[in-house]
Amino acid sequence: MICQIHGLVFSKSTHSEYENIYRTICKMKARINRKAWSEESKRSYAYLSNDAYYEDEKYKCYKCGKTAVFSAQEQKKTYEEDKRYIWQKRTLCPSCYSTYNNINSKIYSFEKQTGSKYKSSSIDGSVIKEWLSMLKELPYLW
Repeated sequence: MICQIHGLVFSKSTHSEYENIYRTICKMKARINRKAWSEESKRSYAYLSNDAYYEDEKYKCYKCGKTAVFSAQEQKKTYEEDKRYIWQKRTLCPSCYSTYNNINSKIYSFEKQTGSKYKSSSIDGSVIKEWLSMLKELPYLW
């Protein structure tokens, strides 16, 4: 028995295997919609390129050195929904990026809570040590 998936003909016995392969390949690409890019990205020469799809991009994490993938779907969301600049690339793997965001959130929260103490110059030494330890955890300081 023969079946067809997007113009490819397979025997029925291998249909599900090839369908899984096809779905995997499709996940590695996402159609580009340049009209949805940020105004800054539209002024980039990438706007004039002939590329029709985002493709998965492998990169090495700046902090831990692991190989990670900036998937085509993540690129589509980043550039078209979040309106990030088209040449913005990933440097941290998802795990390190999450850690980075958590640390930044703690630092922001700390600075917001202690903002009035800075003016009065009555900051406890242990509070400063805690704040400095959080600053040291940021990836660019590692």
